[in-house]
Amino acid sequence: MEGLLIIGAELLLLPFIAGITALCELALGLASLILQLIFGTTIKASASAPRKMFRLSPAAIKWIQRIALGSLAIFTAALLLLNFVFLEQTVRFAVNKVETKTGFEIEYESMEGNLFTGAFAFEGLDITQTLAEKPQLSIQAQSLAANLSVWNFIFGSRVVDSASLSEASITLQTIAKPEEEKKSVFAIGLAWNENRLDGLTAGPASLVKTPNYTIKDLKLSKLSIHVDDRSSETPTNYDIAIDHFEAQPLRSHFAIFDLLFRSNLDGTLNGSRLTISNTESDGHRHTKWATQDVPAGVLASLIGGPFSLFEAGTVDVEVTDQWEAERVESLELDWKIKVADAQARLPQATPKLLQPLAQVWVDNINQTEKDWEFGFQLQLSENQFKGKGE
Repeated sequence: MEGLLIIGAELLLLPFIAGITALCELALGLASLILQLIFGTTIKASASAPRKMFRLSPAAIKWIQRIALGSLAIFTAALLLLNFVFLEQTVRFAVNKVETKTGFEIEYESMEGNLFTGAFAFEGLDITQTLAEKPQLSIQAQSLAANLSVWNFIFGSRVVDSASLSEASITLQTIAKPEEEKKSVFAIGLAWNENRLDGLTAGPASLVKTPNYTIKDLKLSKLSIHVDDRSSETPTNYDIAIDHFEAQPLRSHFAIFDLLFRSNLDGTLNGSRLTISNTESDGHRHTKWATQDVPAGVLASLIGGPFSLFEAGTVDVEVTDQWEAERVESLELDWKIKVADAQARLPQATPKLLQPLAQVWVDNINQTEKDWEFGFQLQLSENQFKGKGE
C-alpha cells in the first residue's frame, strides 16, 4: 500500500505536467499582454512616483500583437498534438524518468488519458523494484485509473480528485535492519510505540520520499497483499486480502492517520476478518477497528509495543472511538484485547532496565491457562502521524 502510494506520487510529478504548468503560465501572461494591447488597458502609475512615459509606435504594437498571437497559436497547437497525437510517447517518456529516479520497472498493456481533463487509465499494470538494496515491492494490477485536478496542478498543488485500483496482487519483502538500528519495541505499560509506524521508511533502505499530495477519493477493490517482514526481530509473513477500501481523503503526509481514521476497509488478515469503519453523524466521527483470531506474531510485526512479547497464540482486537470531526489533536481510543493460547518470550532488544519488569509479564502470560484479556485507553493526535508512511 505504502509503496503503491509512493509510485502514484512519483507519477504525479510527470515532466509534462510541469511543462504544461509553465506553458499555461506563459499563456496567461500572453493573454494579459494581448488584452492590454487590444483593449487599451494600461497600468496606472502612482501619482507620488511620476515616471517618464514610454509610448510604443503603432507599428511596434502591431508587431508585438502578431508575436503574442503567434506564440499562443503555437502553444495551443503543441498542446493539442501532445494530447491527441503524442500522448503515449509523452507518458512513456515520463514513466521512464520515474523508473530512473525510483528504481522501479513500470510496464503496462494499454493507456488512455487526456491532458485537458486530467483523466488517465492504465490496463495490465506491472510494477517491480529492481534495486536489491530497496524493499522489494511488486504490483500487478488489472486497472489503475485517476482523475487529476488540472487547475490545482497548474497552480502548484498536487491534488487528485479520484483514484481507483482493482484486481491487484501486491508483494512486499522488507529488508532486515542492521543490529545497531534495531530498537526495543517493548514499552512500560501500553504506551504508543510510533517507531512501528515508520518501520519501512527509516534508515538507508527506505523508499523514496516525495512531495506532499492529496487523493480526495481513493478506492481499492479485490487486492491480494503478501508481506514478508524482515525488519523486525522475528521475521513474519502475513497476507492481507482487501475486498473493498475507500479513503476520503488520503494525504501522503498523513497517510497512516487517514488510513485509520478517514477510511473504510473490509477484508481479511491471514484469513481472519479485518474491518476498519469510519462514519460521521451530527459533527462527530465514529471509528472502529476490529479483527479476530489473528496470529500474535502478525500483530507483533504490524504494531509492536506489548504485542512484541507474544510469540504464539491468537488475538482478538476491537478499538473504538468517537471524536469531533474538526478536532484531531486529541483522540482517545478504547482498546479491548483478548489473547488465546498465549506464549510469550522476552524480546532480545529489551533494555536491561526494563528486563525485570518484562520478564514478570512473560512469566505471568506463560503460566496463565485462561485467555489473557485486557483493555486500555490510548490518546493520540493527528500530528503524531505526520510524515509516517511517506
